[in-house]
Amino acid sequence: MSIFVKNIKRNINPELFLQIVLTLSLITHIVYFVLFLIAKEESLAVVNIFSIISYIFSIKILIDNKTNAKLSFFIFQIETFVYVFICTMVLGWGYGFGLLFLTSTFTMLLPAFAYRKVNHTIITIQTIAAIICLLFLAGEPNRPYDAWRDIFMVINLSVMTFFAIAIAYLLEVSNKLIYASVLKQKDKIRMIVNHDPLTGLLNRTSMNSVMDKKSLFENINFSIVMCDIDNFKIINDTYGHSAGDALLVDFAGILHKTFKENDYVARWGGEEFLIITYNATSGEALKSMQQVKELISQSTTTYQNTAIKATMTFGMVSHDGKEPFNIKDMIRQADALLYQGKKRGKDIIVNEKYNHALWGGAEHP
Repeated sequence: MSIFVKNIKRNINPELFLQIVLTLSLITHIVYFVLFLIAKEESLAVVNIFSIISYIFSIKILIDNKTNAKLSFFIFQIETFVYVFICTMVLGWGYGFGLLFLTSTFTMLLPAFAYRKVNHTIITIQTIAAIICLLFLAGEPNRPYDAWRDIFMVINLSVMTFFAIAIAYLLEVSNKLIYASVLKQKDKIRMIVNHDPLTGLLNRTSMNSVMDKKSLFENINFSIVMCDIDNFKIINDTYGHSAGDALLVDFAGILHKTFKENDYVARWGGEEFLIITYNATSGEALKSMQQVKELISQSTTTYQNTAIKATMTFGMVSHDGKEPFNIKDMIRQADALLYQGKKRGKDIIVNEKYNHALWGGAEHP
């Protein structure tokens, strides 16, 4: 999912697209300005000067800071409404400016790119204004027919069509970003449910779910390791539970960095961890555990200016991928080996191959 979200952010840039829309609107108003001068509509040419200034300002603030996207879009909405209203009242119907009233209505489809309450207000006002224009002008132009009416009709129809396409694209962008946000939230929830909040490792429930999948372990070399921080209760009693938590986090970090991505590492409970080295021979698994043991011996947890040293004992059971197996029996065997290590002085690795006959388990269900 994270790759999907990154692709969306890389391929879709709504702020850049909005900047393009504003730039094209600016160019359109420059064209309007020239046409109104040629048509000797000086008052409307002056109106276009104010429109051009507003678009230059909205583009600048958007370039300066992408968080100004909503403000730039708001300026676009206001300018469009005021400009269309003035042109319609001066020229009347038939020049196509009345069609541009629809552009403000289209913006109601883009709550992610506009101020919601202001957006609804603008749409309501422009709808009322459009009705007033229609009633006041009786649907007729204020000028005798000339070629300019057809020219502006074609231009305005093209502008409205382009804007409708732009709105459709921005709506698609908005929906994809919302979908990506939902997926991201689902990932966060899944992370919370499946991982231990202190160490970030898998929790016991999620590890049990992994071990319930028989197909993952069939015909595969794997090992199960139970490991436990030595004298953890003494550490807690001496330095406090917060110090114990700091130690757990440091040890979990060592475990997380040592094992491969396809291995499984979980906080099994308290100061105990469960590890599954996946698709690895017993020799490879033992080498990894020796590396962990060495890193732990070199590490020191500092808590409130106090250096805390600790060790860990390991019980490891390996399966060669050929014999029948029962993971619950393997965990019991690893746990027994762990406590053998505790009795033998701690800070050691005790490892054996899985003994199906000895532990008497049935095949993995």
